[in-house]
Amino acid sequence: MIRAINESGGLSDKIPISDTLFFKIQGTQESMQAAGKVVQAIVKKHGSTQFVYAKNQKHADDLWENRKVALFSAQAFIPGSKVWTTDVW
Repeated sequence: MIRAINESGGLSDKIPISDTLFFKIQGTQESMQAAGKVVQAIVKKHGSTQFVYAKNQKHADDLWENRKVALFSAQAFIPGSKVWTTDVW
């Protein structure tokens, strides 16, 4: 699915092709930093090899938009494919 997102052209920076989780963290700068550290520690404990913060608001918006259209990007990438995406809120 990440390859499909990369090739859709929505991001100027390509996402490494690997299992990927997108987290949207909102709040004050301090609370986002604190939450980011907690999330980073949890995913590292479970084998994460990379954790990337959005560079700026535009980058964050682009990442989140691509996360939202992952299903359609993947379906367009392999015609006839079936894709299952999930969301936790």
